[in-house]
Amino acid sequence: MDIENELQRLLESDDELSELADSCSEYNPSEQPELSNLGSSPSDQESGKEYNDIKGKVVPKKQPKVGPCRCSNKCHIKITEIRQIQIFDEFYSLDSLNMQTSYLFTMIKVCNKQRSYTQNPNSRRQKSRVYCLLDCSGSEVKVCKEFFQNTLQVSVGRIDRVLKNKGENSTPPSDLRGKGPSANKTSPEKIAEVKNFIEKFPAYESHYALHKSTNRKYMAPDLNIIKLYTLYTEQVTNPVSSFVFRKIFNEEFNLSFHPLVSDSCRKCDAYDIKIKAAESEAHRNNLKQELELHQRKAISTRTGLQSDTELAKNNPEDVTVITFDLMKTLPTPLLSTGICYYKRQLWTYCFGIHNMGNGDVYMFVWDESVASRGPQEIGSCILYFLKKFFSTEHLIMYSDQCGGQNRNIKLSLLCQYIVSSPEYMVKNIDHKFLVSGHSYLPCDQDFGLVEKQKNELNLEKRNTTLIANLDLLYPNGNCINPLKKKHLLCLLDYVPPIYHEFYKSLKTNAQNIDNEIPLIDFSSDDE
Repeated sequence: MDIENELQRLLESDDELSELADSCSEYNPSEQPELSNLGSSPSDQESGKEYNDIKGKVVPKKQPKVGPCRCSNKCHIKITEIRQIQIFDEFYSLDSLNMQTSYLFTMIKVCNKQRSYTQNPNSRRQKSRVYCLLDCSGSEVKVCKEFFQNTLQVSVGRIDRVLKNKGENSTPPSDLRGKGPSANKTSPEKIAEVKNFIEKFPAYESHYALHKSTNRKYMAPDLNIIKLYTLYTEQVTNPVSSFVFRKIFNEEFNLSFHPLVSDSCRKCDAYDIKIKAAESEAHRNNLKQELELHQRKAISTRTGLQSDTELAKNNPEDVTVITFDLMKTLPTPLLSTGICYYKRQLWTYCFGIHNMGNGDVYMFVWDESVASRGPQEIGSCILYFLKKFFSTEHLIMYSDQCGGQNRNIKLSLLCQYIVSSPEYMVKNIDHKFLVSGHSYLPCDQDFGLVEKQKNELNLEKRNTTLIANLDLLYPNGNCINPLKKKHLLCLLDYVPPIYHEFYKSLKTNAQNIDNEIPLIDFSSDDE
């Protein structure tokens, strides 16, 4: 209760409320004397006000020093004390330091000396200065140097800097502070060196993100800015800092290290934004209902997968439930040496099928020299699975809604062919799709195990028989880019010799076409 009373008292007072807001602010300039006053000191200093120097020391405001002049000219009689104060105020009311410099440049005359008080012909003093101030009528009145300085409160050093080249130039000097080049500025040669280094790395376009990031390209997924900078420092004797390297990478290039992957649901994110921006409560409630309906659909499909899994476990002789998905592309060969980042590597594809009834996992692996990764390849893997590992009449399939691989007319025609062909046992196929953005499948866990153990592969125990059998599915092979094969051959020094012949025998397409693959003919005569 005491806290509530105190808050109520503060809210009733505007002054106390402002003090409370200041005390709760994350950054209060008044509590940072060095930084805040450093930023405002130049204007305060030029106007003669009190300011803090760079060390935080308070420099008092300037005041004209009035009083009788001790020179023989009796300057205080020609320029009264009131006029001295007026001249002082007019001088420091000028907008900038350059205008003050122009005033001093005009009111101090420089002429040849009229007499010499030394017999040395090489006297260091060759000029004389005449100091003037304006009286009440606006006429120039000659005054002594001390009276001039006392009135305007300017130092001898500042006067010397203003008049340094007055005999040669007819214009006052400008303030050049802060106009020179930065002492630690990165040279254009170094910037060009970094840009040339980054351009050595292959970059690819992503067909899935063109509408989001125009002209953006992507580097190898296992590359990052830290690895880039490490490789850069290994090649250059005098490298730029990591900050400058990152700045050039972000500002001079439109690059990223992997295609855009959305871990969250696009519809959920869109509804969240619309709900926050809704102008009326009724509209907000409608959006919440639509979001709830969308999430219920996601839960419903997930619940359906669980119930179908239980059905397959309880009836293994009648129903088979599988989930399938395509793993992210794997760069081949998998090397840790830095040279691989400069070369175009071979893409290896991995398609996984997970039997929900018994937990068996089947991986189909091929590279881009064998085939691509469209619906024909997905269908071929499913056909191979049904021939070798399937023994029930009812098949339930779960996958995501990727139109280029799973949800398309070609896969539908394949399912129709399977159920109508006496070659296969299956008589009924249900293909169910999880809601986009909520389609985490057991295959993703299987792929995680592959990612975890791909660096620990024992070459002596590698099973190459299954990979060789893929030639039965793709007898004509698939051509790759000639430049990519050239880069792969450059990496053979880092690849075990048993695989050299594989890379050397890769077929290339002189027309640089990567998508020409033979269609699968689903006829009853195919074996």
